[in-house]
This record gives sequence, structure tokens and C-alpha cells, in this order.
Amino acid sequence: MNNFYRFIIIVIISFPLIAKGNTNLSLPSKIDIRIFSGSEINEINLTSLEGRYLIYSDNETNEPLLSVRKFASIKLRAKDSKILIIRRDTIIQEVSKVLILGGAFNNIMLLNPIEPDLAFRMYDDDFVITVADGKLKIINIVALEKYIAGVVQSESGFLRHAVYYQVQATIARTYAFKNINRHEAQGHNLCDQVHCQAYYGRTGYNPIIEAVNDSRGTIIIDNNSQPVNTVYHANCGGETINSEDIWPQALPYLRSVKDTFCLNSPGARWEMKISINDLLRFVESTYKIKLSASEKNHILTFTQDNRKLHLDENKKIHLRQIRENFKLRSTFFSITTENDTIIFRGRGFGHGVGLCQEGAMKMAQYGFSKEYIIKYYYKNIELVVIDDFFAN
Repeated sequence: MNNFYRFIIIVIISFPLIAKGNTNLSLPSKIDIRIFSGSEINEINLTSLEGRYLIYSDNETNEPLLSVRKFASIKLRAKDSKILIIRRDTIIQEVSKVLILGGAFNNIMLLNPIEPDLAFRMYDDDFVITVADGKLKIINIVALEKYIAGVVQSESGFLRHAVYYQVQATIARTYAFKNINRHEAQGHNLCDQVHCQAYYGRTGYNPIIEAVNDSRGTIIIDNNSQPVNTVYHANCGGETINSEDIWPQALPYLRSVKDTFCLNSPGARWEMKISINDLLRFVESTYKIKLSASEKNHILTFTQDNRKLHLDENKKIHLRQIRENFKLRSTFFSITTENDTIIFRGRGFGHGVGLCQEGAMKMAQYGFSKEYIIKYYYKNIELVVIDDFFAN
């Protein structure tokens, strides 16, 4: 059998969860993530930093086109619906699909986009590269726990408390598990953007690696023994919100909680200015209404000590739409005016549902346990090591 297709079969059978409604839950060993998904890549340079990579095409052969040893490089360039494989300025072959398969125990690849010129990233394990709409589509086929470690670094950064890294690893693993079919129609599990979880490469940072290992296999389940949707955000401004406040479904584990831990963190306060006319025109055009003088006054003196959902007394104007249109950090804001200018003075950063990252960071510093922190933000849940739990 062609090595390329053998590899694809291995990837497919690594995902026992993909069938909907499957209650015999187990974690996949590998996961496929579209990387550089927010960019249109025409050309990219790949350099082996560790191990040895074998390059296969979709042609009917069991032999690799070439081997890329440590510190050696190849270049891939999109040409119409094909990929040019280039080495030392020589075109090796023109193919439809490229498999880059690690041939050693530990394999690390540096990917450096040339067109456009983007910052390089480093990734573990294997890759499948095709062309979509004339651009390179790059999938990282990576061990699940390596992916989780990369997410923790991308979402949390360095110099955090070890317990916080364990918290982030647990919710990242659960989120990936819950949403593993998000991009099934596009031919991969998840992407590297924040709606799937930020994933900007591997980590070599030992505190994160240790935290991922310490929480290995741990996920969060609800009262029906199903993985929960562990959404999270940077800072809640002192109060999280219920899931149904911004999304269609009320979930018993995504309940509003008071959170004083994040109030002195960097994301707790913000300010933004726009013109009064910009806001009033947006409201009138979006909701097809003509605001009265009293309605305008209510909007221009709007305050919220506790979180609200609407800007107006009739509860028609959603704060979520105001936030999205004017790119505000959160919906937790009050309004004052100065001449012809509106001043939004806000609290928090993000959608406000689920775990508040800066609050959880502070709780970890204060000595709270991983389980306590997770149960503070997610209600009616349990933490389980999935293989042990379902085996019993």
C-alpha cells in the first residue's frame, strides 16, 4: 500500500470519537490541526530542527521523494492546484498533495512562510499539505498531548503558576475533545485560531510540559458523563455570564459567577472613544428604529454595575452587537459623553462565559487547587481521567 494512504488510514482510525453519539469515549492519540489558517500562504520554507523527515507525494509509490535531515530544508510553492517541491532552488516534483512524515523518535519542523513574509513557527510531528483556492493548506498531524502543550503556551504564555498550567491544560484538552469535529467538513479536526483555541506552535517550556503530563488524560464531564464545552476568556471584569446570555443554549455548567480575583489584573479595565453619531446611527440602522430624545439620553448615560444584556430599557438593543461592531473588549461597559464623543469605560476582556483566565491565574497564586479553580468557574461537573473512568 502507498505510504501516503497508509498514513491517512492510521490518522483516521486514531479518532474513535468522531461518530456522533458515541458514549464509549476515549481520547485520540493524534489530532489534525490546520495551521496558519488565518493567512493565505503561497510559499513556505521548512527546516528540520530535530529528527529526520521523509517527504512523500500522492503518486503511486512506496518510496519517499526525498529525505530531509536535521537542519536541512525544502521549499513548497503553490502553483494553481499543484505544489512545487523545491530543494536548493531546483524543482524536485509537482504534486497535488505532500506528506511530511517524521522518521525519528522526536521530530520538530520549523515552518517559515516566505510569501507572505510571516514569523516562523515550530511544530512537532507530521504534516499533510494540499492546495485550497490556490493557496497552501497546511495540516499538522500531532500527538494530542503535544498539541495541548502548544495550546497552553499560546493561550497562557510563560511564568505562570504550575497549578494554573494544569488548569489550562485540562480545559484545553476537554475543549479539543468536545469540539473535535468542528472542521470535519473542511477535512481536519480543529484550526489554530482562537475560536478553536490558539495554537501557534510547539512548546519546549518545561513547566508547561510538566503540567500537561501531570494532567494527562484528565477532562471535565457533566452529569451525563459527557465532556463539557470548556469555553474561557481573558478577564471577566468581576462577573462571568450565563451561556444563554450570548449563545442559544442554557448549559448547567456555564453559570454566572462573581469573580473578585481578576479585578486588579491587566485585562480588568479598558477605555475606548467613538463619536456619539457613530453609535446612534448604528443603533438606528441596525434595529430599524428612530430613537426618541429620552431613548438617546438613556443610551448616552448607560451604566452597569452588574452585567446587563441590553443597551435600552425595552431590551431590544443587544450589547453583544455593540461590542462586535465597535470591536470593544467586552460587553461589560458604561457610557459617558464629552462634547460629541462617547467614552466607553469597560471591565474585562472577552465573551465572559466560563473560566476567567486572569482570575484563575490569581487563584493559583493564592494556593487554590486545580479542581477547586475549575469547579469555581464550571458548575455541576467532575474531573476524570478518561481511560480510568470509562474502564470502570
